[in-house]
Amino acid sequence: MSKTVYTVLLVLVMLASCSGGGRYSEMRQRLEALNALNRAGSVLTATERDEAQALADYFDSHGTPNDQMLAHYLLGRCYADMREAPMALHCYQEAITRADTLSPDCDFAQLSRVYGQSSAIFYQQGLYRNAMEYDDMSAKYGWLGKDTLNALRSYAMKAASYDQLQMKDSAILIYEDAIRQMKAYKYNKVAAGFSLAVARLLTEKGIVDKAAKYYNEYEHHSGFFDSTGNIERRREIFYYLKGLYCLKTNQPDSVEYYFRKELRTGKDFNNQSAGAYGLSLLYQRYNNPDSTAKYAIYYSEMNDSVYAQRATQEVEQAKTMYDYTRQQELAQRKEVEANKERTQKERIIYISLALLCLMGVILTKWNQKKKEYQTLRATHQQAEVELQSLRHLQTINSLVVATHGLVKKTWAVPANEIAKAEAIRKEYYESKEK
Repeated sequence: MSKTVYTVLLVLVMLASCSGGGRYSEMRQRLEALNALNRAGSVLTATERDEAQALADYFDSHGTPNDQMLAHYLLGRCYADMREAPMALHCYQEAITRADTLSPDCDFAQLSRVYGQSSAIFYQQGLYRNAMEYDDMSAKYGWLGKDTLNALRSYAMKAASYDQLQMKDSAILIYEDAIRQMKAYKYNKVAAGFSLAVARLLTEKGIVDKAAKYYNEYEHHSGFFDSTGNIERRREIFYYLKGLYCLKTNQPDSVEYYFRKELRTGKDFNNQSAGAYGLSLLYQRYNNPDSTAKYAIYYSEMNDSVYAQRATQEVEQAKTMYDYTRQQELAQRKEVEANKERTQKERIIYISLALLCLMGVILTKWNQKKKEYQTLRATHQQAEVELQSLRHLQTINSLVVATHGLVKKTWAVPANEIAKAEAIRKEYYESKEK
């Protein structure tokens, strides 16, 4: 997908959103459009980086774990294309933390790609054991996500780290096993692409018969060569490796042909150095001191340039690792600040909850006292009525005594009833004062 098509897609997505498609729908389509641009092999720039950052910010609050993982992965891809390896690695790590591997809906295939890209950065930085660890994770999630090709590629890439660690036998075993499995799954072209690496290792060990089969696979099935046998640009190192194989198998004409082709077609320092070194080896073997010296001097000059270039790269790597460390420190500082803020918020919440609980207890007690007061008041009112009746009866009794000097027993007012009513009345007024 070209960037023009991508831009048109974005415009259409925004128009669809304006017509009522919804914010989430719009952002999801923008995420898919950027992902398609990345998978098409387009070089991502600051423009796409800003878009990826906006998507990551949005989906952190609104998206699913798969949305969040993809958004942070694409942000990392933008930084990788912009040659900001530390930031790319930071984004990949963020993408990994967003994945919900316990969910059956987890996009394991995407997670496999995240680990694979992380491994590539570790390899470029010379952190080969870290690269192998991430290759293992990439292969694991590739199988879980049914992305067989990516799983096998990650497995094969692990061999490159073994090679750099000078564990050549392990590298050969992994390459051969990966190639065998790729062929079993009908990925013949991809398998042929890895054949050159194992052919070189076998040549170095002197196992030339087996190496010849892998060279043949590479030349005829990888798809890197045109109809006249010329390899595509930036893969010219093949001529140097094939020249070494011919030197090992005593084919001087072929040796010279391949090393000269390396010099003629590979224009960068590495290819020029390799071609010159190959020719110096050839002429040294066949006792041609003048030509040996000539190409040895040229090789030395090219090698100096290569070392200078490597020194520059090492400085850049050191700087990027320093930048990465700085980014980690800043991230940790932000995390500490976020934790402090979260702790303060939690403290406020706890205090608020405690106050609410205290208010609840006070209200409960108040309601309880209120009910007790209302009950006591009702009892008092009833007692007042009874007391008034008793006093009225007592008054009548006194009048009868005064008039007739005689009181019937049925008119007698029990003293204990009057005392009881008076006690209730006293309790009521005491509680009212409280």
